[in-house]
Amino acid sequence: SWTDVGAIEQPGGMHVDFYSLTWAEGFLVATNDGGIYTSPTGMPPWTSHHDDLRINEFYWGVGLQPSSPGFALIGAQDAGTLIYSGSPTWSQLAGTGDGMANAVSYTSPTTDWLVSSYNMAIGRTRDGGETFDPFVDMTVGIDRTGASFFTEFVRCPNSNRVIAGTDNLWRSDDAFAADVPEWLHNGPEMGSSISALAFAPSDAGCQTYAFGTDALGLRATSNGGADWVDIDPANQVPNRAVTDLAFDPADGDTIYVTLSGYDAWTPGNGHVFRGTGVLSGNPQWEDISTPIDVPHNAVAIDPAAPATIYVGTDLGLWVTRSAGADWTQVGYTEVPHVIITDI
Repeated sequence: SWTDVGAIEQPGGMHVDFYSLTWAEGFLVATNDGGIYTSPTGMPPWTSHHDDLRINEFYWGVGLQPSSPGFALIGAQDAGTLIYSGSPTWSQLAGTGDGMANAVSYTSPTTDWLVSSYNMAIGRTRDGGETFDPFVDMTVGIDRTGASFFTEFVRCPNSNRVIAGTDNLWRSDDAFAADVPEWLHNGPEMGSSISALAFAPSDAGCQTYAFGTDALGLRATSNGGADWVDIDPANQVPNRAVTDLAFDPADGDTIYVTLSGYDAWTPGNGHVFRGTGVLSGNPQWEDISTPIDVPHNAVAIDPAAPATIYVGTDLGLWVTRSAGADWTQVGYTEVPHVIITDI
């Protein structure tokens, strides 16, 4: 007969996804996605030994308060959504599984937040994390059958409008406010999962946004989803998964794209591309890639100096201050040369 000694999700229990068990000096030592635990009997209660080990694997989906640099929400692998409050000690805000995308309300940033888990599960708090509305209620109206494991949604920088991606695009204008938000089917059927989303910061009305898929589909709208255009009709961008998008802060007709994969896998080289004229009818794409051939995962543009572009790669953070003419890897003492998944 077998007894559950992990007591997962119970007082004195442990995290899920175990790696190893070993006896050492009279203690059973268990390691798992939560960290390191011991028990003198091999039974609950377990004692954790990882409170000062900074070992969380962050996915992406950083949710920021623009007026508070000492605050952030982020999704973590098998550790739910974590909250940063200005010190190296992060607290768990929601969930014990995989945390994904997050968003902070434009109108009530200190209390109203969206969090998520895998397969387009979205949760919401309207009291700064004291309580959460049921995850299932937040996605009523979204057809989740085409959702990938990684949940993707973003909020417009100028309002509470939110777009979310399965194999279609969905839009909500009341995701932070309504007891049961309304989600509108807002984009074309793509046949592959949406892997990147972006609003154009220059559009105060939040009508201009774009998405990319994990099979190189690139689409954009300038009228809130009433019409969509293929922004790479000539296939100038290599055919691999889109990992991130960023509009030029002052120009909704210019967008930057990062790609996963390696050059040897697909026709065409490069991992960072700039598209101009993407909504005005004549898209042109330019390869402005870094000199390394590894997956590129994130792109961000300095709004005060648009020629300064940052990209996160599987080999650290890279920056150009010449709009892609040359790139420099950010030094290891500033940012470790690890996988960067969000900026």
